[in-house]
Amino acid sequence: MMPDPYDALNVDTNATQDEIKRAYRDAANAHHPDRGGDPEKFSQAATAYRIIGDEQTRKKFDAGDYCPDGHTTRKEAIEQLCEPEVLTW
Repeated sequence: MMPDPYDALNVDTNATQDEIKRAYRDAANAHHPDRGGDPEKFSQAATAYRIIGDEQTRKKFDAGDYCPDGHTTRKEAIEQLCEPEVLTW
């Protein structure tokens, strides 16, 4: 499971875009698999930066209108989970 993007990059929710970028670079360098780092942490840092490194995506995420698992919004994710063919009672 993906940790919160802010936790993955070890930044506050009120961090500036420059602070987020710096934190991503530090995490990427520390966890890069080619440098003996943890591939899972490297992937988490990259995903986190993809979400909060872009101001528009970050605003959507902070407002709850972005779901990082591939759905456009959390509402769509819930709707997909509640489709009749998925539910087996």
